[in-house]
Amino acid sequence: MRTWVLRRAMGRFRITDDIVRYLSTFQRLGETVEVQLPGELLPVGARTVFRALRTRAAAQLGVDWVWPHWLDRQLDPASPAFVPRGHLPVLTNLTLRNWTAVGNVASTWEAIVDPRGMVTPWFDGWSLDWWIGADDRWHFPSRETAVRQSLVDLSPVVETSMRVPGGDAVQRVYAAVPPGGGDDLVVIEIE
Repeated sequence: MRTWVLRRAMGRFRITDDIVRYLSTFQRLGETVEVQLPGELLPVGARTVFRALRTRAAAQLGVDWVWPHWLDRQLDPASPAFVPRGHLPVLTNLTLRNWTAVGNVASTWEAIVDPRGMVTPWFDGWSLDWWIGADDRWHFPSRETAVRQSLVDLSPVVETSMRVPGGDAVQRVYAAVPPGGGDDLVVIEIE
């Protein structure tokens, strides 16, 4: 029964006998190789792998979509951040991982802002990007070259500016506690 299940799984994933022979060479290296992973890493690893599979599939299906800055750069062969994927079925952020955390000193919660102003308010959550419709076209910070980011007067306010016809579009992101208490807020202002 076990052999049948393994053969069936191998066929489903197109794992041929030569691949099995290659893997079995570990047994002939002369010593036993034991790789022990902490059990806590399995859910994290599985989550990472499945996200990377989903990202790869989405990038292939949505070639005309507006993607985060890291994904645009990592997929563009003309970019210094380009990472050739080859036969890998996964796609994850390997470059441009320099986010800025925004939070409140009285809280353990932090949102993150990427170098182009995309905001991820919760750990492990969705992200919110911003676009500006100007007289000439839509401007996407993830694709524009004239984008700058800094802290406002060394305060915990991240300001991202993008050149558009007629001036700059400016986005500010900061954390706040609502009047009367309650859950922390991340505030996004665009002018």
